[in-house]
Amino acid sequence: GRKHLCSSLVPRCRADRWPTMADHVATMLRYLGVGLLVLGHVAVGAGQTLDDFIGFPIRDYLVGSSASGHDKLAWVEKQRGVVNLYIADERSAWVPKQLINYSEDEGVDSFVFLQFTADGSALVFVMGTSAETNPRHRTTPPVSRTFAVNLADGSVKSFSGAKATSLSKDGQSFFFVAAGGSPGASTSVWRQPLEGEGAPMRSFSVKQGSIGDLVWNPKDDVLSFSNDRGDHGFVGLYSPVSSELVWVAASIDTDMQPAWSPDGRSLSWVRAIVPAGNVGYSPFDGNMGNRGPDFAIMVADVSLDSRGKPSVANVREVFRDVKYGMLNFGYGQRPLLWVNSTTVLFGTEALSSWAHVVMLDVTSGKGQARELRSGSCEDISWLLGEDGWLYVVNNCADIDEVGVDRFHAGDLSRHEALLSSSQAQGGVPVAGLSSNGYGIAPLTRHVALLGATYNAPTGVLVMKSGTNLFQRITEDRGWSGDGFVRPRLIEFQSSDGAFTLHAQLFLPNASALGSSDDGMSGIVYTHGGSERQMYGAFHYADCYAQEYAANQWLASQGKAVLSVNYRSGVGYGHDFRVCKNCMSVGAAEYQDVREAAVQLGRVNGVDPERIGIWGLSYGGLNAEQACARDSKLFKACVAISGIFNWVSALRYSTDTGLSVYDVDIEPVLPGGFRSLALGPEPAWAGPEWAARVKKLQALILESSPAGHVQNLTSPMLLIHGDSDEEVAFQETLGAVRAVRALGRENVQAKVYPDEAHGLALYAHQLESLQDMGDFLASHLTAGPHRRELFV
Repeated sequence: GRKHLCSSLVPRCRADRWPTMADHVATMLRYLGVGLLVLGHVAVGAGQTLDDFIGFPIRDYLVGSSASGHDKLAWVEKQRGVVNLYIADERSAWVPKQLINYSEDEGVDSFVFLQFTADGSALVFVMGTSAETNPRHRTTPPVSRTFAVNLADGSVKSFSGAKATSLSKDGQSFFFVAAGGSPGASTSVWRQPLEGEGAPMRSFSVKQGSIGDLVWNPKDDVLSFSNDRGDHGFVGLYSPVSSELVWVAASIDTDMQPAWSPDGRSLSWVRAIVPAGNVGYSPFDGNMGNRGPDFAIMVADVSLDSRGKPSVANVREVFRDVKYGMLNFGYGQRPLLWVNSTTVLFGTEALSSWAHVVMLDVTSGKGQARELRSGSCEDISWLLGEDGWLYVVNNCADIDEVGVDRFHAGDLSRHEALLSSSQAQGGVPVAGLSSNGYGIAPLTRHVALLGATYNAPTGVLVMKSGTNLFQRITEDRGWSGDGFVRPRLIEFQSSDGAFTLHAQLFLPNASALGSSDDGMSGIVYTHGGSERQMYGAFHYADCYAQEYAANQWLASQGKAVLSVNYRSGVGYGHDFRVCKNCMSVGAAEYQDVREAAVQLGRVNGVDPERIGIWGLSYGGLNAEQACARDSKLFKACVAISGIFNWVSALRYSTDTGLSVYDVDIEPVLPGGFRSLALGPEPAWAGPEWAARVKKLQALILESSPAGHVQNLTSPMLLIHGDSDEEVAFQETLGAVRAVRALGRENVQAKVYPDEAHGLALYAHQLESLQDMGDFLASHLTAGPHRRELFV
């Protein structure tokens, strides 16, 4: 079986040992008489380049429409950096049609909105680059903008300076949010007609903060929105016929994610509850690890007065969790939903310590929440389809895979598996997820989803209602999965015995091993995030899919690669994700990285004296930790966009635009109206503040590669774009300078001007991964020769 380091493909594998090289050869011989497909992969894979592995097409952001009486789909497709939009419908037997025809890689790494208009006649989408990146060094830097494609004639209209966040119910216009808009306003909401040459019309403005979560009620006469003011936030209501906004039950906490009941008479929302000091100054800031803030589910009744102004009554809290916190784990859409006028659905770990969708009757005060399913598994993403089914993406069939179940909204006890995830049964092991939007599109007569296998990247699968058969309608043009090996899904104990760790082992085919008696070098790979999970198949997110393919390429070069899902990642429950003494307050997750190297060194055929490591983002941090803490174990390290010093990293602007609060004597505060420019906040201001910060900074430095830089003696390659929007380029700058200050030159840096966190241009991705492989190969050779790169 799969567990305990063995593979069912290895005929003599026992549960108490790793597979030997003889096992691998026996496996190959076993398939000689069964079929030539495996051997064909060997022959082709031996001569493949890195581009042959990572130049695959990947699909993202799947949407559907059943307007005009027929089902149709649209999705984003990206291959070798070139982004295009495709559509398919049942009238054309689901043959994909390309809607836009880009042929160059423009460094597009941001596709944040895609939706059919209400009548299905057009597609509206937002495409562009991450903030401040210009990887092609255009004299006029690119910006994100909104596009509308007329499906009848294929014409495309562009709207510069506008990034759509929602469409009007009639499909005639889109809404977008922009700074300013009127005297004294911080942010405004605008309405832009899709037809004609009309200028955008301002709907309303707010004096403070940012605006998000635009949701119209079913009658299309009241718009709900969230107004984040940094250290607090409100849910507001706007009526086009009223000159006044209405704030719903304003409090000192942060309200977000408003959702309307089907009859439009009730509004629910999430209230993030932030204790003073202990988790930071904002809901998702502070040294919380991967725990979200405490939260409550709020409900209120909404009506319109005689002037059309919204009126709010009967405000009540129906659920509260102060133990596990809001779900905060990376990819997936986890909305607050109404299934009828009395029942809401939302996700929480509060009932079992595992993330599950729960249902709650809100007709009275605090009701009794109930999980739709139980078990040691996670519900990752969910969507309520117009077909009356709730689609839930989860890992309940197999904790190392992703499948799709559905529950009937009219009777939530009706539950069925939509798609088998078991590769052993010919299923799709990664299905229903997308790095943007949803990976599922329920239609009137069909259901579509995104799915991937170990040798096929994410494609579009369509199933006709009433059947159990999915048809893959996309083709992987200009790319083949030949040369890919099926990773072994394995488990081993963490060194402290706290967790069973799950990993994927990539072993070379026989032809990649050569005739050397020196054995294989071993490479540990760790994902970014850290709230991520890797699988024995292509990932649904393009960056992690590319890293999966890069690991396949390394295996084709004769290397053994172990990809480990270390603690603080997702997929294995609350205690695993929100682990003790992890990340910036202990780095306990690093011991799992180290244990992966130890286990890899025990694989028969792997030379334990030739172990290296690579990763991007948090994976880059792990690589820097490895060289700084364990240069005797890790002989070479490659970190792409990695963190060097948590003390400085936590002070840089984060994804939320705020700085983490309690690591600086004078932290920058969120900057609401007449708020303090620098901290500490009033709840913590006092003589004890400096001592608190000093103690915490000492722990954070010890948790960083910077705290162990004196031990960093192995060769290390750092790769970074200097317009990184997530990890400041100064982290790489600081690492190199810190090592130089010790009189060493064993750390090299490759810099990409104007590039993003994951490198936006395919040419840069290809080059950097080639450099990663070359660097590791040059420093993990069996002989004394070592080759320096970038001298």
